[in-house]
Amino acid sequence: MDKEILDQHFMVDKELIQNIIDYAELTEKDVVLEIGPGRGVLTDKILENSRVIAVELDKDLYYGLKDKYKGNSNIRLIHGNALKEILKWDFNKLVSNIPYSISEPLIIKILIKQPDIVVLTTGKTFKNHLETNKLLNKIYDYEIKKEVSKQAFYPPPKTESIIIKLKLKRDKEAELFKELLVQYDKKLKNALINIFDRKLTKNQVREKINSLESKDKSILNIQNKEIEFLAKTFC
Repeated sequence: MDKEILDQHFMVDKELIQNIIDYAELTEKDVVLEIGPGRGVLTDKILENSRVIAVELDKDLYYGLKDKYKGNSNIRLIHGNALKEILKWDFNKLVSNIPYSISEPLIIKILIKQPDIVVLTTGKTFKNHLETNKLLNKIYDYEIKKEVSKQAFYPPPKTESIIIKLKLKRDKEAELFKELLVQYDKKLKNALINIFDRKLTKNQVREKINSLESKDKSILNIQNKEIEFLAKTFC
């Protein structure tokens, strides 16, 4: 498979790799999902602290990793597309130098899985998506930890890079949206009824959501103004 198509740029800066590990606040209790481990340079450092689920799409790299980590019970290697695999596995942190082309669709998966901490190296322009994604901002604090030189990778990418960190919020508003996002495949009105069935009657919940234009859509498809309405009405 063409490496350019796979958007592969391997991080070679050891100091940056250590920075990523520090940002992730890893412990021996953590299970970390790594997307696109490549040759395992970041993987090696994660394994010093935590268990790893590593998803690699490139067949040659996958088999290279199988040989490298043969007999290591702290890593599970998966050959496949991370966007299709991510919802199948249990993990509490996501740490990756990701293919930049999957940044935006990956955020949807993160909203559903809700790992405690996410540390990603991604394209610099992705910060605009972080700033404007209301659902993401409801359940995560985010921080741009560092700008990354093109020379930190081989081959160098065409775009500038950043390391971002997401940390799951624990306040009342965040808890509402976390519960809603777990029910991402349900209609919004049904998800709200499920959440509030012990506090309010179904009629009371329906009264509150009656003015929502997107009540028959899933939580992932509602508009920003309605996200704010939900926060004000139910928190």
